[in-house]
Amino acid sequence: MNTFSDTAISRTKLWSHRLIMVSGKGGTGKSLVAASLACLAAKSGLRVLLVGSSSSEQLAPLLPIQSTKSSQASSARQSLTLVNLSPEDCMRGFIEDHLKMKQLYQKIFRHRVMRSFTEAIPGLDEIMLLGWLHNKCKPPSSDPREFDLVIFDAPASGHFFGLIGTPSAVLSSGLTGPMIGEIRNIQSFLQDPQQSCCLLVSLPESLVSSETLDFAKKITESGHISLKGILLNRCLLSETLSAQLRQLKEEPTVIRYLERRYQQSIKEQKHLQSELEMSALPAGLLTLPESGQIPEPLTPEFLDVFWESLAP
Repeated sequence: MNTFSDTAISRTKLWSHRLIMVSGKGGTGKSLVAASLACLAAKSGLRVLLVGSSSSEQLAPLLPIQSTKSSQASSARQSLTLVNLSPEDCMRGFIEDHLKMKQLYQKIFRHRVMRSFTEAIPGLDEIMLLGWLHNKCKPPSSDPREFDLVIFDAPASGHFFGLIGTPSAVLSSGLTGPMIGEIRNIQSFLQDPQQSCCLLVSLPESLVSSETLDFAKKITESGHISLKGILLNRCLLSETLSAQLRQLKEEPTVIRYLERRYQQSIKEQKHLQSELEMSALPAGLLTLPESGQIPEPLTPEFLDVFWESLAP
């Protein structure tokens, strides 16, 4: 049931943003969604930066490129670049590249004693990460290092909400100083629905989809960032079910299991669609298929099937 409203998810609407953040409950497949979305955007001709912030390097195996841990994000392929950041990368990149204060970073933030103080400042790592992303989302020019679109494989739900709420928390704390202006710029950028948005990845399971819906309402009410849509991953679609049933004529137990999963997928799609409409949430709903074994790296054939319901 691939239904779309006026706020539906389409490639045209997604590609018009400068930053897309992909989050969701752990285990829903958000890294796969972020990586495949980046591949699709690059395939359409955009210069895409895919950003991860996990030490596990979950994104690298999915892409036919080499990742870099450098905050400079040197491109391994003209249309798609992958960078996996640490808090130190973000701090150095933001202070040196954006604030143009290389000496400040070298003399203060790398100093052993000062580092112990900065690590204790609440929200500093989050601000540096958001500042780094904001800097990379500058409108592209003739500089080939700049990007048309930045896709962030964001932390899971709880940490993600804390991350996007950091600018508001800092600004409401009464702190002053040279960074406040930059934090206001970051907040304005995140809250601008024309420039930034987030996607939430869920599963066709009642508990997960219910938690996703609650989180979607929380994000929308907070105003920290625009929620573009909910992606219901690992749905057993009718075409997939029919193909599998044809191969399982003598496996009644497996057939019953597949049929139950199919009915559960349909039920959760209808439930989410109904709740989105009743809650008047400005978000579209998109179903993504059960993909089975994921090819590494992702193939064009996989991307075509996986994003078949994403409108052109």
